[in-house]
Amino acid sequence: AVPENTRALLRLAQRKNPELRRMLASVDMQSLELIPGCFSNVKKWGYSDLAFKACFKDGPDVFVGILLEHKSYREADVLTQIYEYMFEVMVNKNETDFRWLHTKAIIIYNGLGYWDPLAEFREKYRGRLNGKRLPFECVFVNLADIPDRACYAEPNVEAAVGVLVMKHAFDEDGLKKIGGVLAKMLSKLEDGARATLAEKIEL
Repeated sequence: AVPENTRALLRLAQRKNPELRRMLASVDMQSLELIPGCFSNVKKWGYSDLAFKACFKDGPDVFVGILLEHKSYREADVLTQIYEYMFEVMVNKNETDFRWLHTKAIIIYNGLGYWDPLAEFREKYRGRLNGKRLPFECVFVNLADIPDRACYAEPNVEAAVGVLVMKHAFDEDGLKKIGGVLAKMLSKLEDGARATLAEKIEL
């Protein structure tokens, strides 16, 4: 929910994801602003994991919505969920002429094995839709594609530790191997921030 951490996460993910680089190329990421009230639907309120509003680089008067949807396992209806989020979350309450924010959705995946829900969608439905695309932009990010060494060099410790822990969440041996590095990274944080992050990791 902290824009600075989200920027760092997406910066790491863009290294080996040209589709994500293309999708965010027109967005002023420094203008990222959390859309409040959007919480994980696991908690029985809200609709999405995280939603943000941002400006386009070519002008501050036009906004775009950026939606982050986290999955730790394959879920067949993830694109349907995002479609629903468009109408429940992406409302620009500061604009009367154009209330719905154009949505750029990013699926963050840290589960076991290969998964590409967008490829599955294209294979299953593209013919029936006569070549039409989804009503929102969407990019899939597999945290397994982010090199550990890139996280070690990332100045934003909270984002880097988050990526590493999520990436190795189902890999006990891999997590043990980087335990020493994680401890050094956490030691760079102030006590309060370190305790909060450690609590999130334990959870």
